[in-house]
Amino acid sequence: MRIASAKGALLRSAWGNAVGIMDQEGLSAESAYHEHHESRIQRSATISIQFPGATPQAGIESALSALNTSAVIDRRYSFYAAASNSKAAAFSLVEIVLALGVAAFCLIAIVGLMPVGVQTNRNATSQTAATNIMAAIVADLRTTPAVATTSPQFAITFGTDKTLYFDASGQASTSLGTDSRYRLNITWNSAPTGLNYAVLRVTWPAPIDPVTTTPSGAVKIFAAFDRS
Repeated sequence: MRIASAKGALLRSAWGNAVGIMDQEGLSAESAYHEHHESRIQRSATISIQFPGATPQAGIESALSALNTSAVIDRRYSFYAAASNSKAAAFSLVEIVLALGVAAFCLIAIVGLMPVGVQTNRNATSQTAATNIMAAIVADLRTTPAVATTSPQFAITFGTDKTLYFDASGQASTSLGTDSRYRLNITWNSAPTGLNYAVLRVTWPAPIDPVTTTPSGAVKIFAAFDRS
């Protein structure tokens, strides 16, 4: 904004153009004239000239004050927003304790189920091995010629109960050894001439007698053999 102020125009008298030409009376009159006009100029009101489209000084100051206030508000809002986000992203002590409790419960449940899973896997493996042993026994009895009374592989006599012990590799023995894992009991039932019925039962561990003590696992099948 450009403001021009004027306090009037001073009119100087053109009395003399050189020093020493004016007399004393002329100098006094000129001095009195200047003093009179200077006093009128000092008493005259200041004229303020404002160009069209210019913003008043008060408006500019008001706008600057508003900008400063807005900047302060923005800074305060940013601070409170950051503090609010920080609080929202944090976990309370109650939430942490609850999460730890749930995690501990799940961990205890998993640890408690591990022995059950191991035992189930062991039983499944033992059942598979026992099934393979019985399949081998049945195959040996079925391949025995009708004129023979004893099987060629495991030396099982038809009509006579027998107990065999097997290790982890499937090797049979008539006596209990340190590496024996499975016990096979063969029981024969009476049948018409030319037909033999046998009950095969495999139990484990081998040292446990299924007649007196319940074993950890057992597999039992019934088989018939035509000897005619």
